[in-house]
Parts: sequence; C-alpha cells; structure tokens
Amino acid sequence: MRPQVRSDPRYVPEVRHGSQAVLPTLRTERLVLRNWSDADLDPFAELNADTAVMEHFPSTLTRAESDDLVEHIRHQAVASGFSLWAVEVAGPGPRRHGPEDSGPGFTGRTGFAGFTGIIRPPFVVPGRIDAGTVEIGWRLSRWAWGHRYATEAATAVLAAAFERFGLVEVVSFTVVDNLRSQAVMKRVGLRRTPERDFDHPRWEPAWGKELRRHQVWSIDRAAWEQSSVASEPQ
Repeated sequence: MRPQVRSDPRYVPEVRHGSQAVLPTLRTERLVLRNWSDADLDPFAELNADTAVMEHFPSTLTRAESDDLVEHIRHQAVASGFSLWAVEVAGPGPRRHGPEDSGPGFTGRTGFAGFTGIIRPPFVVPGRIDAGTVEIGWRLSRWAWGHRYATEAATAVLAAAFERFGLVEVVSFTVVDNLRSQAVMKRVGLRRTPERDFDHPRWEPAWGKELRRHQVWSIDRAAWEQSSVASEPQ
C-alpha cells in the first residue's frame, strides 16, 4: 500500500507572516513536511557535504552554498506559493513495504532528514523544459535511505501539487546513472518521457560526461487522478 496524506482536511492551512508565504504543512504516517527553520541549517549543510548524497551532482556544497540554497528555497515559496519542504521524520508508522526494503519501516531516528518538494527549474530547454515547468525533487540524508521516506514524502507533495496548487503536470529529471531517484519516480507514478530528455544547459566538461544527459519523467493531473497514487480522503 502506498503512503497517504493523513487527516481531513489533508493540509494545515497556509498562513503568511508579513510578505513571506508560509508553506502548508503536509503530514503522512511517518513524516512532517514543513517550513524551514534556522535549526535545519546545520544538518542540511552536513547532508550537502556528503559525497554519497551528492554523487550525481557536480560537487558537494560549502556551508555558504548550503545556506544560500535554503534562502533560495524560501524565496521560491514567496514567488510561487510552493517550494521544497523540509522533511522531518516524526515517528514510527506501520511497516507497509516488503522484504526488498533495506531496513525497517522506522529507523529509530527522528528529526530533520532533508527536503522534498516542487520548484520551477532555473533554466529552459526549448521543447522540453519551459518557464512553466514544475519539477518534483528530493534529497535526504544517508541515515534516511532505504525506508521509502522519499516515496512517502513525494506522494504527499504530488497530492498537494494537483489538489491544492492546481498544477496540470509535474516532471522530474535526473542523470542516467541515478537509479535510486528513478525508482522513486516510478513508485510515485511518474512515467518516462524520453522525447523530453535533454543535455543539461549548464553542463561543463569538468562535471564529467555522466552528468550531461538527463532523463525526464512526468505525470499529468489526469494520469495522477486515475492512478493508485492518488490518495483518498480519510
């Protein structure tokens, strides 16, 4: 069974502090997807400095770059009304996955684990990625791997994308070798759209040729509504 967003209504209402938009809190069986706090900066910097986490990126991030990314995430929330949520493991939930999981349904550890959310890519690829494209993405600390937290969080974000924010399509893309992320894309209902694959417009030879070509996966609102990924109100 796929993780579902909990509670009815499903979302904690959005509020505003001055001109700053605050993302609605999303809750699942084991996770809270919430706004960022300054307490997240240290563990986020540690995550971004981990070479395993950043394997499919050009490099790890410095502390300053990591902090700047959080500021960018916050600005995206103001500009778009949506962005990347901080993901917090809140506690154990029922084990719902089979023996293929590399660990138990709950790690025993709680707290900040990374991010999952939807953003507008910072580049355009004509005919493939345009100014209206919205991408779903995730990045979790290594201690949170193997428990399908990314799947659980991404399922909740897709529900918000289509139900709350009224999006008509969500895409995701990654390099060919990033099989872990591709598995999450497939589990949450995205499908390969190879006609939209692209060479990253900011690619540099120093990155290595393996980071140039990107696969595109996508799901539109109609497909999401028809799929088993769409959660029912509880």
